[in-house]
Amino acid sequence: MIDLLLQSALAYQKLLTLTYHVALGHKGVLTHMRIVFPENAYHHMAGFQYVGFTSLQNRSAALQTILSGKTTQRHFIEAGYVPNAKYDLADRWQSICHLQEMLENDMVTYYYRGHEPHWARIKADYVLCNPSQYFFIRNEEPVSVFGNRNQGYEKKCTRYTTLQVTRINIVTLESVTVYRSPSFKEPS
Repeated sequence: MIDLLLQSALAYQKLLTLTYHVALGHKGVLTHMRIVFPENAYHHMAGFQYVGFTSLQNRSAALQTILSGKTTQRHFIEAGYVPNAKYDLADRWQSICHLQEMLENDMVTYYYRGHEPHWARIKADYVLCNPSQYFFIRNEEPVSVFGNRNQGYEKKCTRYTTLQVTRINIVTLESVTVYRSPSFKEPS
């Protein structure tokens, strides 16, 4: 059976060729957000900043290291990182596996910058959430992703309604509307 770490790397690899354009609404004002997936963002998304594996210290090579099988979930288990409540890396990997599904369905978006809980160390512009996970974005790029266990990251943040999500394949230039709110009306 394929390990969860490799599943997350394969799921993130699929996102490398995609860009999402998200139309958001708040009090009658339309806002647009773009999300891109650079290869080096996988390092932080997968929680590798918490581990001491020299094979994963190079941010730009981490994804390829996992895809090549040089570092596997078994290595993390043997080193005591999985399972480990302090880091909960498996939760991050599972969330990466479901990230595309989250982006292509109804999700709630909050403007996060300036409204972070005092205990949070995540630096992001937006937090997207659904009942099962949080996804943080800064400057159009992924910052972090993990399970939603009612931590309250969205408290005191401005809530946006997700009106439309368009997925663009940057290789083929194919553009597909993957989510559209029934209440969304194109601006005239």
